[in-house]
Amino acid sequence: MGWAIISAGDFANSRGAPAINQAQGADLVAVTSRDRGRSEAFAEKHGARAAYTSVEEALSDSRVDAVYITSPNHLHSLHTTLAAKAGKHVLVEKPMSLTVPEGLEMVRICQEQGVKLGVGFPLRHHPGHIEAQRLVENGTLGTIALAQAQMEQGTRGEVFPEPRTGLRDWWTHPEMAGGAYVTIALGVHSIDDLQFILGQQVVEVTGITDGHTTERPMEDLSTMCLRFDHGP
Repeated sequence: MGWAIISAGDFANSRGAPAINQAQGADLVAVTSRDRGRSEAFAEKHGARAAYTSVEEALSDSRVDAVYITSPNHLHSLHTTLAAKAGKHVLVEKPMSLTVPEGLEMVRICQEQGVKLGVGFPLRHHPGHIEAQRLVENGTLGTIALAQAQMEQGTRGEVFPEPRTGLRDWWTHPEMAGGAYVTIALGVHSIDDLQFILGQQVVEVTGITDGHTTERPMEDLSTMCLRFDHGP
């Protein structure tokens, strides 16, 4: 399967491209970046066959069967739609979209075009988590009354090792990131993993963060209490 990476940022560089190159039956065909030099350097580093400066160029490449979208959050819906209409399967990083209507439209278009749509939630594919899901499903652990998950990285005020500058700067803009920082960057992985392991869906959320004020619109700490559909 020929892959194109949409957006040659840090995540694609450190995780996406190496994963594609290690996956059986996967071929890294192309990479896109608005910066020609960055695109070509990325392609050379990871062995991509082509370097493009627009999404449309990559989608017109007949060798591309699927795209991995790692562009800023507010572009996920647009890039997914373009890829689906070009007949390419899609693996998009979370969040899938910034609004529910956008997400539903992405699903509709991909179904209409007959392409697969996946979202980057890797924890549910971890062997240990798959085993935990099996133990819950077959009743080995009894009735689950409480489940906890925690994810953390870096230090307060700097969740990622490097400051949010340069290619990471968009994370400082609520309208581009989706109105949240650490909740979307890390916390959603814990929520998705709990849903997978428990085999249940979240139906109610209560949360508290250290941000989301006029002076500090983006949070670095977030705690949530979730009610699941089979819970008390």
